[in-house]
Amino acid sequence: MKIMKIKNVAFLFGLACISVICFKFGNFLSKKAIAQCQVIESNSIEDVKKFIEQDTLFIFDFDNVIVEGKEDYGFDAWFCAMVVELENGGMKKESAVKSLLPIYEKIQRTAEAQPVDKSTKALIDGLKADGHNVMILTVRSLCLVNSLFRQLKSVEIDIEKGSIPEDGINLDLAKVGATYCKGVLLCNGYRKGQALKAFLTSKPDLKVKNIVFVDDKLKNIDSVKATTQEMGINFVGIRYGLTDKRTKAYVLDNKSKNLVQKILNDDSEEAKKVANITAQA
Repeated sequence: MKIMKIKNVAFLFGLACISVICFKFGNFLSKKAIAQCQVIESNSIEDVKKFIEQDTLFIFDFDNVIVEGKEDYGFDAWFCAMVVELENGGMKKESAVKSLLPIYEKIQRTAEAQPVDKSTKALIDGLKADGHNVMILTVRSLCLVNSLFRQLKSVEIDIEKGSIPEDGINLDLAKVGATYCKGVLLCNGYRKGQALKAFLTSKPDLKVKNIVFVDDKLKNIDSVKATTQEMGINFVGIRYGLTDKRTKAYVLDNKSKNLVQKILNDDSEEAKKVANITAQA
């Protein structure tokens, strides 16, 4: 009789455990199923307004979304073209970026920016005034943070005001090579989705049911989309193409090609001199 009771208790306990596991797993699956996801193409920053909801985090890329260079030299299209040229010269991508970064940083100290769309300032100001969280997510490295804020100031955008506080999260972000500073998440060349996941995981009290992300590169949209799907967050990705025509038409000039040769010849000091001369030309 006692053995029978023990078996019954064990059986009921087992059922209870299975029920709890199924309940939790069911919640997990339902959360995944509920999360909505869409990606659109747009040349209008105003399309962000179509997706304003409570508990939405609005994320903007920096280069070719908020600002573009007054000159092509030293900005996003130039940097990407230089990396490709160095790769064509036999360099691995990682080495090309590493060699180019200090030169890029030097050019960026004085490079002048202009707004991609002048209405972006009013959009960001309006979102912040209505209590929405707004941040910048960029592949730029920490060494470029001063030039980034200088360029933001030049287009009169205050991303720092009312931004999500840091609260020591950079210890966690450092594990994925990212840094958060005054409303800007710098990925240091790493995947944006990976950096954003580390950021959100470090901010468990931050209520984020929806994310609206604006970027000019589809690979970044896809990276962040994958993170939101994994975390059960509704996602709208806006592949912003206002600078596409300018970016696609860009071709490295002879001075930039000369700089490539200096880097390939491992003459970094001479390369910096060439970069400085080209920037002033």
